[in-house]
Amino acid sequence: MLRKVLIVLTTLSFGGILLIINLTTPSSAGPLGVLSVFILAYIFFIGLSGLLIYFLSRLISHISILVKTRHPIKEISLKRALYFGIVVALAPIILIGLQSVDSANVYSFSLVIIFVAVGCLYVSKTTS
Repeated sequence: MLRKVLIVLTTLSFGGILLIINLTTPSSAGPLGVLSVFILAYIFFIGLSGLLIYFLSRLISHISILVKTRHPIKEISLKRALYFGIVVALAPIILIGLQSVDSANVYSFSLVIIFVAVGCLYVSKTTS
């Protein structure tokens, strides 16, 4: 059920982004339009990264069973993958925001990577 809701929300947010981008300009949409684009993009990236993490974990789990390792890798649940997806999805939004204020450089990119790594470490420690 969670997977279906996630897929529907991801698709709807992508459709909303396409509608806003095709029907308005940033100056005509105003601050509320720009905010809605960022919120819809965040929802889209949450769904995309959460599902990607979930399916990659399932793939790695099945491969480890086929290889017959001593301790096969267990797949993570969709809920836990979604927690990781929430942290990972914030990175492109932060980078888009940094680029919009002309502050996207190697230093800020590395800070975003460190932020995501710390966030993923926190999620892995609290949800294990």
